[in-house]
Amino acid sequence: MTSKPAVKSPSSNCTTLLALCGLSPSVLTETVWELWRTHHTIPNRVIALTTTKGRERIHAQLLDPTATPHGNRWEELRAAVGAGADQLVFAEEGKLENIRVFTHDGGELADVNTEAENTSVADCMVRELLEQQTHGPVIVSIAGGFKTMSALMVTALSLVGRPEDTANHVLVPEEVMRVPFYFPQQAHKTMESIHPVTNEISTVVAVDVEITLIPVPFISLRSFLVEEQLAHATFSGVRAAVQQRLDRTVHSLTLYRDHPVFTCNGRSVMLEPRSYFLLLNLGEMAKANLPPLTHQHINPVLRKRWDALSDTKVPLQNLKKWAPCRAWVLETRANFGCVSQSNQKPGMEQKAQAELNDVREVTRVWSDLKASLRHPEGCEALERACSKGHYLRLCLDPSSISIQDSVPAPELNAALSRPKPSAKKPRNQSTSK
Repeated sequence: MTSKPAVKSPSSNCTTLLALCGLSPSVLTETVWELWRTHHTIPNRVIALTTTKGRERIHAQLLDPTATPHGNRWEELRAAVGAGADQLVFAEEGKLENIRVFTHDGGELADVNTEAENTSVADCMVRELLEQQTHGPVIVSIAGGFKTMSALMVTALSLVGRPEDTANHVLVPEEVMRVPFYFPQQAHKTMESIHPVTNEISTVVAVDVEITLIPVPFISLRSFLVEEQLAHATFSGVRAAVQQRLDRTVHSLTLYRDHPVFTCNGRSVMLEPRSYFLLLNLGEMAKANLPPLTHQHINPVLRKRWDALSDTKVPLQNLKKWAPCRAWVLETRANFGCVSQSNQKPGMEQKAQAELNDVREVTRVWSDLKASLRHPEGCEALERACSKGHYLRLCLDPSSISIQDSVPAPELNAALSRPKPSAKKPRNQSTSK
């Protein structure tokens, strides 16, 4: 007989097993058994999410008081794992509030068939997760129910799950699924399993059955939400809120040197050359994790690179990684104000005025860049990564930035097919006073 492992004492927060259940309630007992056997954990509360058909199966298979010599199978399981009075609380004394039936349009669901019904099921999952999280850590079991239900539950957990929440799936051998098996120490010890095609009979000994509990990892996106968005949350509402935040965050930025084009979060955009030249330089600096520069101090950096590219006497091999930029730099040099327009050495007053004009011009280019990114055809997520205040900087993780010599044809064609974002405010955008 299997020796009982020492069970972790419950903390001030109770642990809830939130389990999907279809027409095979054995997934509940199998999950509880393996949590106890392999994780030394006994949940305090068990909540089953199911249909009316599933509820009937739970009554018949787990809560029938005549099912075993010890009463119903759930009490038999509680005794086998040594559950305390505050553990595995499920349906004691005929109280069935922990068996939650999915609803749609005010009625309980017997099956989940339509898109609208699946939407209601997903809403129920989000509500149940948020409710059970108020008690403590939640262990989610996706073993029961339709595949769609399992997929929706994992998605719901990704949307509102916390680091202390976990998910798992439980598996048993195929022949075990054809017999009334619930856990290895059940009263019914030996069963015959008949293959549905070959009619081959195999003997299943309960104590020898191997149950496998598989962790199901998920990515928690809850940090993208504020508490107010969870007060009356629905699946679609939470998903839309998270997607909006993701769309406003830069996950990947690729800058190209041979065209004034960038790709951000899979979207390729072509900018005006002087705005793009500034973006490209800032991207290089952010990639190298260099400190930010003021409007005044960044101009020499821009001028040095721009003048080198504009000078056709400089051999391309001397320009190294910046050589691909030369073609579009030469075409637009006259439109870029941050370069010296004269070879004459200015006096002190002229030099001071030139530096002031340079700072103003960099400020204008910086402003134009951000306005272009805010444009509907630009990239709002990248604009949000542009620093505020006196310094010029792309506030991005260096690992999210990639800089390539040439833009691939698909990205270039995508950028060319899209209207170029303008620094001018769209006509339908009102000006705040």
